[in-house]
Amino acid sequence: MIAESDLESKCRTECLNLLASNYREDKDRNPDRVSGTCKWFLDHPKFRSWCKGETANLLWVSADPGCGKSVLSKALIDEGLLTTTSRRLSICYFFFKDDDVNRRNGANALCAILHQLFMQKPILIEHAVPHFKNNGSILRTMSSTLWDILKEAATDPEAGEIICVLDALDECEESAMEDLVSTLGKFYSDQNEANMRLKFLITSRPYYNIECAFSSIVNDITSINLKGEEESEKISQEIDLVIQHVIPRITGARRHSLNHEVQDKSTPGRLRALVNKIPLSVADAYEKILGRIKDSGWTEQAKRLLNIIVVATRPLTLKEMNLALAIGEKIERGEACQSYDDLELDDEQQFKIKVRNLCGLFVSIIDSKVYLIHQTAKEFLICKDIVKNPRSMTWEHSLEPGESNFILAKICISYLLFDVFESQPLDIDVNSVISAEVNRYTEKHHFLDYAAKHWAFHFKGAGISTDTALLKSVLDICYTQSKRFLTWFQVYWITIDRYNRYSKGFSDLTVGSYFGHDVVVKYLLEREGVDVNRKDGDGRTPLSWAAERGHLEITKLLVGRESVVDVNNKGRNGRTPLSWAAEGGHPEIVKLLVKREDVDVNHEDGYGRTPLSWAAGRGHLEVVKLLLKRESANVNHKDGDGRTPLSWAAGKGHHLEIVKLLVEREGVDINSKDRYGRTPLSWAAGRGHLEVVKLLAEREGVNVNSEDGYGLTPLSWAAERGHLEVVKLLVGREGVDVNHKDWYDRTPLSWAAGRGHLEVVELLVGRSIDMNSRDRYGRTPLSWAARRGRLEIVKLLVGKEGADVDSKGRNAAVVGR
Repeated sequence: MIAESDLESKCRTECLNLLASNYREDKDRNPDRVSGTCKWFLDHPKFRSWCKGETANLLWVSADPGCGKSVLSKALIDEGLLTTTSRRLSICYFFFKDDDVNRRNGANALCAILHQLFMQKPILIEHAVPHFKNNGSILRTMSSTLWDILKEAATDPEAGEIICVLDALDECEESAMEDLVSTLGKFYSDQNEANMRLKFLITSRPYYNIECAFSSIVNDITSINLKGEEESEKISQEIDLVIQHVIPRITGARRHSLNHEVQDKSTPGRLRALVNKIPLSVADAYEKILGRIKDSGWTEQAKRLLNIIVVATRPLTLKEMNLALAIGEKIERGEACQSYDDLELDDEQQFKIKVRNLCGLFVSIIDSKVYLIHQTAKEFLICKDIVKNPRSMTWEHSLEPGESNFILAKICISYLLFDVFESQPLDIDVNSVISAEVNRYTEKHHFLDYAAKHWAFHFKGAGISTDTALLKSVLDICYTQSKRFLTWFQVYWITIDRYNRYSKGFSDLTVGSYFGHDVVVKYLLEREGVDVNRKDGDGRTPLSWAAERGHLEITKLLVGRESVVDVNNKGRNGRTPLSWAAEGGHPEIVKLLVKREDVDVNHEDGYGRTPLSWAAGRGHLEVVKLLLKRESANVNHKDGDGRTPLSWAAGKGHHLEIVKLLVEREGVDINSKDRYGRTPLSWAAGRGHLEVVKLLAEREGVNVNSEDGYGLTPLSWAAERGHLEVVKLLVGREGVDVNHKDWYDRTPLSWAAGRGHLEVVELLVGRSIDMNSRDRYGRTPLSWAARRGRLEIVKLLVGKEGADVDSKGRNAAVVGR
């Protein structure tokens, strides 16, 4: 028993660690508000109304770039300004940022929120542990499952009120942002969910796509757009406060210089000329800052620095940037660069000064990391959908992303070719903790963490097709028999699985297919004797990896080897390329694969799941449509847990269109039971998915009173979880047994009363309900409510005629006084 307890404790710890990130550090990157500012917002009646509300509610704060949204968010969190009362809250947050790949990720935002919630309310992690056991480290990437965990935790009576702050939503990766906004929209549109005490405050720019998505939930209370121009007088006063705060901090030579400049322009005409030099726009200001670079003669170095910053997937540290610039300079000169000795490196303090001299105020250094001054600075520099004029003398739109990626890709690849990674490779002892060994090694090689994890992204982003020298370098670092490869790939692999070594047996072709490098795969396929079906240590082929990771062009190249490629290759877990593509939601790849007659669409993997099961469970509508076009697709196939594709789709809830497709398929078993005895309707009711419950309950032949392995019906599940609207729908259905007893002889009312769901209890007692029904322990709904301290429910039940106030347990009449 002790061992089992220790095992569960270890599982909870690992689950919590998986969800952890640097969210506090990301928040603290933003400056504190100046005392007295943000008052116009804090006093706004709509904000105050949102604060006072204790049920599910959403506040959307939109403003133009540079208006201080992130400063406001930080102040709300740090200064406890998110409530107008003394009630206890769980406050969770995530600050999106476009300059860091981890901070553009919607799943990472949900991980951060859950980690903070579980740190504040440790008991709630029990809602995540089953999902962690089923999915392991992959859970961190499963947005829909993470959202389900958050909802499940929020319905727990122990959860209390939860406030989530998502700052700068517009800087989230586009598809993830759309998914997140859509999920929030559905959540707040569903009146059933509105009973949760889960509130969101979201800040963003006033982008049309976000506004359109939120328009589905707009009523002027739950989703509002606070426009600064409506508060111009108050904001003007706050600007004065900021000026008063900043001026005393201008010290020394700079203050003397400003005083001298103003005094020197003492005539009205000269002062007017000085004022006219003040930039009229943000772009003008940026142009003026960077214009000084051309006068300094450091244009090329500054441009290299800016190229690196704008495409870096995370902010580089000073040590990393020092190495990157030094390598870039060697490459530019065409000089050899094979070791640290070949580089001309500055010490950290000198390099910090160098960065300042190169770009002035345009670049900031915070916690030894290099950033642009603001997100608008990146937008100012990058040339998007605009034909770049090579002769332009301005900085605006002067950097082209493909070229920037090319520069950083060459730097990363050149670094990975350093001799030291072949002569003194990363060698991890079989008994060592992998992440600790990797960290120790990368501490000695400062740029390795970035280069190993991100070179492939930059190489792909550069769109290389003709640079044979760079292609040769890529082939060198991807030569899987080298110690160099073993070193950088293990450093990379801990981003995929921090607890295990990567699967041995990768071929060069597998590496190219994994990372999606078309040019590499084309080159390797032309080699005589290349084995397209070479399996790695997990039994996976290049096609398996390309299909999972959504690399369409590479999948085409591999499938094009029609006579030799094994399209039904099964890895160690029995999964085929089609299975991986279906789960990943890659319809074009699925279409390509199912065109082949020899592809097995019903292949059962090690979990007993088929491609259709994975696609339905993950909510990939287009993939489900493609698979159902094959007449042989088995919609009633049961996996290892006895669940069908319909069961998975119904349980997820937000896959309504998929549920519709499946229930309309001829021969579908709508009452199919899994190993726990649960039907699709049971799963949908238990998860509170109202529209799915409505769809299933209206189907001919559905068993609304189906019992699972514990004797629970769909109504029992909905009542126990507190899903009011689902309960309302089910009790309104003819034939639903509202007094049904499960294996413990508990009724839906007993579960609702014990869990503290007041509105559900109110609804049920208004029906022909047996209020004094006793379970196998002799407890009535009233005694359960009294035992759990559900005072409002006790009062309600005691006040009902015929209530047995002396039922087993603590005297309910006493509790109800």
